[in-house]
Amino acid sequence: LNFDVIHSDGRLRIADDGQSIKIPEAKKEDEGFYECHVSNGIGDQLRKSIRVEVQVPPKVAPGPSSVVVEKNKDVDIQCNMTGDSPLNIMWEKNGRPLEERKPR
Repeated sequence: LNFDVIHSDGRLRIADDGQSIKIPEAKKEDEGFYECHVSNGIGDQLRKSIRVEVQVPPKVAPGPSSVVVEKNKDVDIQCNMTGDSPLNIMWEKNGRPLEERKPR
């Protein structure tokens, strides 16, 4: 068997007994399939595959908390966010949900 060695920039830690890997502060790029192989010279080599999925909670990007607009002018209020999909977005005004109005 030939394996490409993945360099982990020193973040991944394999336990002294080899039975576990620690990934501190998991990032999206740590996602994937990890596989351990074990043999002792008796019988066949065994392997176990474990899928790691890193979930990203929603986060709102910093931006203005106040907007001033001239009367009868358009205003664009933005709330830029990141996170795993689907992001469920709901707008409120003075604590009451806004309903989207369709243009006529």
